[in-house]
Amino acid sequence: MDRFKLWLSRYADAWRAGDPDALVGLFTPAALYQDAPFSEPLQGRDAIHDYWAQGVRHSKRDVEYEAQALAVSDEVGLAHWHAEFTSEPAEHRVELDGILMATIDEHGQCTSFREWWHRLEDHGM
Repeated sequence: MDRFKLWLSRYADAWRAGDPDALVGLFTPAALYQDAPFSEPLQGRDAIHDYWAQGVRHSKRDVEYEAQALAVSDEVGLAHWHAEFTSEPAEHRVELDGILMATIDEHGQCTSFREWWHRLEDHGM
């Protein structure tokens, strides 16, 4: 399995588990993480961990996450992803759909991550 697909599989596992520690271990110490096209990139594992720890607090139940690689080069991969979970404490279903691009180094860690996504909420649970 190529570096990106292996990394993507591990990223999906950490997402489903809601484990910011496992997730941040997939990134280099100085990695850049940009979660929206116009946001400033987060830099470094501490910032990425804080971002994910905050998100996990609101998406702990019934997490589903799938990702499919769309294009892969030696270092960069592009994937389509889809996530669903029950939002806490609001108790409604949330669906996310997006695209991510990640640069993976020779050690299998991400040095640069960008994603574009949209959120759909079902308040009628």
